[in-house]
Amino acid sequence: NEILYRTLKSFLDYPRPERIEDDTSPSGTRENPAPKVTPRTRAIMDAIFRADETTGGVGCVMALREPECTPFEKEALAGITQLLPDPVEEEEAHKSGWDLVMELVGREAVKMNEQGGSEGWRARCDI
Repeated sequence: NEILYRTLKSFLDYPRPERIEDDTSPSGTRENPAPKVTPRTRAIMDAIFRADETTGGVGCVMALREPECTPFEKEALAGITQLLPDPVEEEEAHKSGWDLVMELVGREAVKMNEQGGSEGWRARCDI
């Protein structure tokens, strides 16, 4: 939860430049492929951030509960889901996320867990 917070918070604290240097491009720069922080995504991230006394006041996103890694705060998990690529509008990006999960845990494990419908499995995949 703390790592998730720090990763998301870094996008707010250190905005990525819109263009980056590229020696192979005729203009010398190209569009930065890093995710862009829009007012919508900023509002979602701000809404899911929490301060946690157990981390010494360091923020966290209360998305998963230990030890089973089951969903903790439904609102936090819903916010994270809203940050994911849209399966229709951003089909390639959405597919890439699932390709990554399949490479990490294996195609058969993904198939079995998706058929099982575990809420904890889906939460871990979304994160």
